[in-house]
Amino acid sequence: MFDAFALERRRWYGKWDWWVPPTTPPAKHVCGPASPTPESAAAALRDVDVAEASVSQRRRTANRKWTWKVPSAIRPSKRVRSRSKPTPESATAVLQNVDILEEIFLNLPPHEVVHQCRLVCVLWKEAADRNSLWKERCRREGYRLCEAYKTPEDWRLFYFLSKNRRNFIRNPRGEERLNHWKILQNGGDGWRVTDVPAPHPDKRVRKTFVTSFYIGQKLQMIDLKEEGYNPFFMDHFQPDIRISDWIITRWDCGSQYHIHVDLLNENMESIQVFSPPAVYLGAGGHQHWNQMTHIFQNYGPGVRYIRFIHGGKDTRFWKGFFGVHITQTCVEICPAMHKPVGTGLGRTDKDEMRKATSRACTIS
Repeated sequence: MFDAFALERRRWYGKWDWWVPPTTPPAKHVCGPASPTPESAAAALRDVDVAEASVSQRRRTANRKWTWKVPSAIRPSKRVRSRSKPTPESATAVLQNVDILEEIFLNLPPHEVVHQCRLVCVLWKEAADRNSLWKERCRREGYRLCEAYKTPEDWRLFYFLSKNRRNFIRNPRGEERLNHWKILQNGGDGWRVTDVPAPHPDKRVRKTFVTSFYIGQKLQMIDLKEEGYNPFFMDHFQPDIRISDWIITRWDCGSQYHIHVDLLNENMESIQVFSPPAVYLGAGGHQHWNQMTHIFQNYGPGVRYIRFIHGGKDTRFWKGFFGVHITQTCVEICPAMHKPVGTGLGRTDKDEMRKATSRACTIS
């Protein structure tokens, strides 16, 4: 016969058990097993609960792992997801830091500011990109605007274009013979490269192009985009475009000189032209160099190419090469005001340059 306590334990443990709690004394059987009372059943349930609690406690103790308790004073604080609103004091501190960085950058080489300092952090990048930095650099290094109303939107671009101002004409002095030039007319005995007939104000100039007894012309085309001048800068800022040529004739034979320069759009259509009348150089007397110069200004948007053509011949039709001598041809873009005479030609003798420019054939 099943005991009532065994049935109750089966409900808790899921198996048959004939164990009787020791707290409950066995009933005295007189004629058979005694029937359980409510008090004995309640006591048995309490004992079962105590036993199960003891087992659970032992399991937790056995599985418990040792952990180090970190004092609350050195625990990392929880991150606040929402950013705090900037205060006027913090904004002023940031601006002061940028001003300090700007003053430091003014004393560094410009290429280091662009290629290295900008990559450090956001604050340094902001300081390196400020227009005020590059405007101050232009002021300190003498790059002034040709016209005050033409204020560039990007002073950094203006600074580097002014600093890296260069001659777009390749082989301007004939040191590479006739390379990079396209011959349009090869009259008489054609073109030839010879030594300069008289010392040039620029001591580096030792070679010159010379023509013959019929017209000779040569051409060079300049792509401004390939030279680093983007269309936006050319259309909105419209920097001055300066051209120059140095010419001389022989002491015993006069010569004739021609020049034709076009500013072209992307469809090779002319926007502005410089084509003065032929220049005649007489023979006799002391030989001296003459400089032909012209500056394109306010030419409007759309300039993408520059077409440069020059040439000439002698005036006596002598067999050989007695025509005009041409050298140191120059085409340059001048975002800033021109520097002292001789900058575009390199190191020159200032006295001779002053004398040469006083006699120059200048057509504006």
